[in-house]
Amino acid sequence: MRAFCLIIVLIALPFATAVAEATGVVIVRHAEKADDGSRDPELTRAGRQRAESLANALGHARVSELIASQYRRTRQTLAVLARRRGLDVSVVPAESGAIEDHIEAIVEKVKESSAEGLIVIAGHSNTVPLIVEALSGSVVSPIGESDYDRLYLLVPSASGMDVIESRYGPSP
Repeated sequence: MRAFCLIIVLIALPFATAVAEATGVVIVRHAEKADDGSRDPELTRAGRQRAESLANALGHARVSELIASQYRRTRQTLAVLARRRGLDVSVVPAESGAIEDHIEAIVEKVKESSAEGLIVIAGHSNTVPLIVEALSGSVVSPIGESDYDRLYLLVPSASGMDVIESRYGPSP
């Protein structure tokens, strides 16, 4: 089933970028983080492999913009993709206790974007579902603390944004 979902995403990604200068959005949770007791841990080896898997999954898509929070784990999740595409990762700060402000800032950044391809956003277990909902109006299931493989593709449609939920990288 996981392979089937990834195939759907890989088929849909080129189509999403071919829509007349419309912007699609890919939203993922950051990859596996180290359990080092800090508030800003780095990715684990498995997390770095998942970041590589994300770059591979989006290898044929026209990625135009990358957005992450200020935390290392979100920026590192997008780092391989950024290197391969020669893009910078835009940081939208997530202040403690101000999750609504963070979501609003991401939505505003997406709406103001002049990107002509996919915008890829790396968020957190508590922000990814809210970002998907804010951009599409669709409610998605919460993300568990050990779920690192979710990928949401938001594709422009006549009614707004359609959401395709998939998985990427190795199974947990």
